[in-house]
Amino acid sequence: MKRFIFYTTLLILPLLILISVESLLRVSGFGTSYPLLIRKGNFYYLNTEYPKKFFSQSDIAVPELVPQKIPVAKAPNTVRILCLGGSTTAGFPFEVNINFPRFLQCYLKRALPFKQWEVINLGISAINSHTVRNMAPELLKLNPDIILIYMGHNEFYGALGLASNSFLGSNPEMVQWMLKLRELRLYQVLEKFIGLFSKKAEKPSSTLMEAMIKKNTILPGSSIYRKTMNNFRTNLSEILNTFNKNDIPVLLSTLTSNLKDQEPLGYTDPETSFPDYKKVRQLINKKQYRQALTILSTLLQSDSTNSFAHFLSGQIYYELQDYEAAKSHFVLARDYDLIPFRAPSEINTIICDLARLNNVFLVRSDSLFDLRSPHSITDNTLFLEHLHPNEKGYQLLAQGFFESMVRSHFIDTTKFVKPERSCQNYTNLDIAIGELKIEDLLKHAPFNGRTRFTPRRFEPPIIHRIAFKHVFGGLLWDAAHFEVGDSLLKMGLSEPALNEFLAVYDYDHTHPTALYKIGDVYLKTKQFTKAAYFYQQAVKANPKAAFLKAKFARALIVSGNVQSAVDVINKVINNPEQKRQLNKRQLSELDYLMAVALVQKGEKKQAIRFLDKVLRVYPNHRRALSLKMQIK
Repeated sequence: MKRFIFYTTLLILPLLILISVESLLRVSGFGTSYPLLIRKGNFYYLNTEYPKKFFSQSDIAVPELVPQKIPVAKAPNTVRILCLGGSTTAGFPFEVNINFPRFLQCYLKRALPFKQWEVINLGISAINSHTVRNMAPELLKLNPDIILIYMGHNEFYGALGLASNSFLGSNPEMVQWMLKLRELRLYQVLEKFIGLFSKKAEKPSSTLMEAMIKKNTILPGSSIYRKTMNNFRTNLSEILNTFNKNDIPVLLSTLTSNLKDQEPLGYTDPETSFPDYKKVRQLINKKQYRQALTILSTLLQSDSTNSFAHFLSGQIYYELQDYEAAKSHFVLARDYDLIPFRAPSEINTIICDLARLNNVFLVRSDSLFDLRSPHSITDNTLFLEHLHPNEKGYQLLAQGFFESMVRSHFIDTTKFVKPERSCQNYTNLDIAIGELKIEDLLKHAPFNGRTRFTPRRFEPPIIHRIAFKHVFGGLLWDAAHFEVGDSLLKMGLSEPALNEFLAVYDYDHTHPTALYKIGDVYLKTKQFTKAAYFYQQAVKANPKAAFLKAKFARALIVSGNVQSAVDVINKVINNPEQKRQLNKRQLSELDYLMAVALVQKGEKKQAIRFLDKVLRVYPNHRRALSLKMQIK
């Protein structure tokens, strides 16, 4: 018995010590918690630290979730939709208002306004199925009605991928266990200790894509290729199983990417590794396409996986208007790319298989993009670079999910309402911001000049100057829209200015600055009722701001709601705290507004009293002098 107690103690004591140390570290505030959701009162907020759980590198800017707050309890008549995936789901390279979840929410609200639609964007750049699998169980807290999944491009190089710098293991079950360990403070201590002795990169990677690359060459059919495909199948099966067990419907999308305007990323310099490359180029330049094809066909007979030879063949067949052959070669060029940032065709095969086996609704985004592309070959018509859609592509992706929801009977088509306006919740500034990020991205590995991209130029030039300030100067997204809007307003361009302010308002209906700037435009264009409405909303959003109440009062007066204006002004001038917010000129303007309102009410003596207050401070106040003369 004593021996049993001895050995039991010997086993339990170290465990107790470890538990005690772990507890002390947590109590002392050391380390990071990695919940996806943080509850504050009646809302969940997305944890900004959450993506760090999946990245090992300390010298990169870890991607962030799109900031959102989600009610803990769903309101009646609410449909909550969660969107999962990588950078395409997140909306890269655009900001918060150009991504398929935003467009989908807009389509749903326009078509069925009698329901409350919550479309929550949980996309994270540079993550893959390992991350989404880890995330899935926690998402059940949100009580979702539908899950949308668009993922698969990052299986090789995304965080925890076998070819990435965040590699944790080749077995998907082991990866999930390692992620659980990462939540322990003891693990984080050990990680920091090892980091002290780790060799630092001589030159930090300038882009996230470049930073994620550990293995530069992945041969199709190789061990790492096959293992990655198996891992994707295993992880996606577990993800679908998690939601199926909880009776949550899933819409799973196939992937699409740029075929015609994206060269393979993984081939070496063709002039040194491609036999007869110069001759092929000369023949293409002379439009002697058949001769060039003869050389390429001979090469492909001996090396059928040469991605660049397939790409050149695709270009030639495209010029010869043999679009079926062109597409076939472009697809092979993508599938045999030695740096597979674009998902090979096998990923879509796995997606289709698992959708069928799990009774999941399949969204054929690949077919939809083909249908909307010239000659059914995807190109820069809908893409910015290798795989991220442009603003039209993101709307098309949303349309695909929307139409699939209709076909799957998630939406009652008998109650459709014709939209009052389109879902263009963005401006040229948003496009310029995204394209500026792409320009910078394409300067670095793995692109190295292998992507066809021509940024658009917008007028006035202030749009590009402000876009640059946002991307490289730290100017916030909403402030960028306000700067452009203010500049356009000074140029007399009221409608474009209004669109800048509406872009922020459409994303956040409670943004006080967006609300009052919209009111300013409507006031300037003599749409007084609309101006009063938006000023009122601004006051509700920021009830302590005295200047907003002054704007509201002015709009009420010109729209004929005089008594309400008087009530609003009285709340300011009778509140010492609010009066202190206004300078001498602003207080005089408020007194002048009160005089105008009182004149309209017929209370002329009271009006003169307020005008005299103005004239004591500003004896030459032209409008006050004129109004006093009119009264007399």
